[in-house]
Amino acid sequence: MLRAILTGLSALALGLGTVQTAAAETVRDADHNFKITVPTGWASEKNPTEEIRLVMASSKREQTGGNCNVVTEAHPPSKALSPAQIETELDAQLNDAAWAAMFKAIIFIDNVVVEKSGSEQMNGRKAYYVVATFSSVSPGAPLRQLKLKQYLHAIPGEIFFITCSASQDAYAQEEDAFKSVFNSFAPLNDAVASAEPKGVPSLTLYARANFGGLSRVVTQNTPDMAAFGWRDPAASMSVGGADLWQVCNGANYTGRCRVVANALHENIAVTSARRLSPAQSNFTLMLQAGGAQGAGATVRGH
Repeated sequence: MLRAILTGLSALALGLGTVQTAAAETVRDADHNFKITVPTGWASEKNPTEEIRLVMASSKREQTGGNCNVVTEAHPPSKALSPAQIETELDAQLNDAAWAAMFKAIIFIDNVVVEKSGSEQMNGRKAYYVVATFSSVSPGAPLRQLKLKQYLHAIPGEIFFITCSASQDAYAQEEDAFKSVFNSFAPLNDAVASAEPKGVPSLTLYARANFGGLSRVVTQNTPDMAAFGWRDPAASMSVGGADLWQVCNGANYTGRCRVVANALHENIAVTSARRLSPAQSNFTLMLQAGGAQGAGATVRGH
């Protein structure tokens, strides 16, 4: 499950292939259009996977489990919207139920309690957040009680998710550092003008982690993957084009479903898959894609 992210975060814990800051350091990522400050003494790594743009590990991580990450997702449908129109849509779509649906998309967590969600002004724009507690129930690992805060920032054409978490009993020890991370985040530009991805929208399933082994390319809605010769769980998957894809472990798009925007490193059964067009890609579905990536990465960072 997200083995590449786990590998990157394990490297953080060991101090391998990462940068540990003697003083707070601002990271500017022009490729993904954001800047953020890594707190003093924290370790960081850029682009450990296709989905995660930056991971950060607290200097007290061994005691608290404190870590943060940044996920970005292109959102072509919002390119034509003004910031005010984006805020109107987010105000209507983001609520406790939408955040809860995001957490349900993450396997191996349980007992989710959304303590609070809402919005606030940050660096001149409206940001949306959730605070939640839950249990991490990864197979072969001890049960862990975690607390997480996640912010969503949106500009025309792009969405950003900034997520920090720690053990529930140690969250207060990291809260000031988390606040500094959240407050330091800002997009470098107020809109994304990149060209639309070309080519046929596609979903590629892989039998092995990190896009290895037997693969199958899906280019159309497929209510029963078994009819096309795919019967095993997919250990990873990737998306071509700008569209979202919904994958489900039941035929005819039933059972447990997950929205995929870019790539996914989860060993899940895919029995049916369908493309969600740009017109269908509302902010709630983007939350289930990018938000779940950020939240899942912090869980696996402990």
